[in-house]
Amino acid sequence: MNKKAETALSEYEILVVDDDSKSLDLLTDLIISAGYRVRAIRDPLLALESALASPPELMLLTVSMQGIDGFELCQQLKQDRRTIDIPILFVSSSDDADDRVRGFQVGSLDYISTELEIWDNTIFPPQVSIVLFRVVQATLTNVSRHASASHVRVECQLSDQMVSLSIEDDSVGFDTALIENLSSHGIRGMYERAGSMGGHLQIESKINAGTTIKISLPMNGHENHE
Repeated sequence: MNKKAETALSEYEILVVDDDSKSLDLLTDLIISAGYRVRAIRDPLLALESALASPPELMLLTVSMQGIDGFELCQQLKQDRRTIDIPILFVSSSDDADDRVRGFQVGSLDYISTELEIWDNTIFPPQVSIVLFRVVQATLTNVSRHASASHVRVECQLSDQMVSLSIEDDSVGFDTALIENLSSHGIRGMYERAGSMGGHLQIESKINAGTTIKISLPMNGHENHE
């Protein structure tokens, strides 16, 4: 990406509203890594005041929040001339059809289902958490900057000894025979991170047929120094 494009992205501010601090931090880190500025707010009422005072270029809202939910917040934003033109996206772990319909009814541009499951009793070793996050971060950054994808699906599976993560998109894809020449896209780093943990990374991609990245890591989180 050239310096002019990077400057344009850095001037593009996204207001993210989520009353769950962990989800808010994750979304914030992913958006910043893609080159955008982020205004992150947990309280939906404070978010409303902030948007009215200084409208952002885009807003991401979660559906379920304390105080007022994302639907009501969106509705109020669309009723004010200062914020009526802000594109609004809903981000939710639910793929409920009624929620999708209601989101469009109150004026959202799209409804993104993350389809993520949280295992409250599962604690990932720090090394595993870092590697998984970095792989997802690098993949989503590539998607936003290079891949021209409209949908991304992230799935995670757990067993007693392994954690497996799959990231599938509908991007333009690429020739996997050229992976050695794609280090600038972070692919080499993904392989190195997986290998350092005694894990395995697999990339499947075809031109105009999307890309799937799969990584499996041992749950013991032991780093391989060989």
